[in-house]
Amino acid sequence: MKKLNNLKKMAMQSSNQSLVNTPPRQANAGLTLIELAIALFVITLVFAGVYGMSSQVTRVMSQARGETRAVQAAQAEIERLRTTSWDAITALGSSYAVTEAHNAAIADLPHGVASVTISPYPETATNASIRRITVSVQWQDALGKVQTNELSTLIAQHGLNP
Repeated sequence: MKKLNNLKKMAMQSSNQSLVNTPPRQANAGLTLIELAIALFVITLVFAGVYGMSSQVTRVMSQARGETRAVQAAQAEIERLRTTSWDAITALGSSYAVTEAHNAAIADLPHGVASVTISPYPETATNASIRRITVSVQWQDALGKVQTNELSTLIAQHGLNP
């Protein structure tokens, strides 16, 4: 019995000690509704900024893609003309429209059209053995605006050797 009383005393002392060692509950424990609203507002601002930036990046990438394709189409047409004989170049006249059959890169541009202008170089020469070739490519960007890129080169009758 003595042992039982001793055990009870020890149990009471340990339970009293555990109550003494626990810190009292704080009055401000947890989040208040105002703190939660402020946190949600800050998170919303961050996500709105990220969304706005991502849509701007998408628009810039689309514009760059269109410009790159337009330059590729113009360069492809210039390279095609460089491999053409002088007689065929002079037979083309002063201008013509580029079709998708001649230049597949035009098909990659939304509403893409291209034209080539061929003129003597210098412009005052009547029987020049050099021609200025200008390729103009137009397309519609993602915002619906018509964009234009031009590339020019000179092609000589006898190539690089006069």
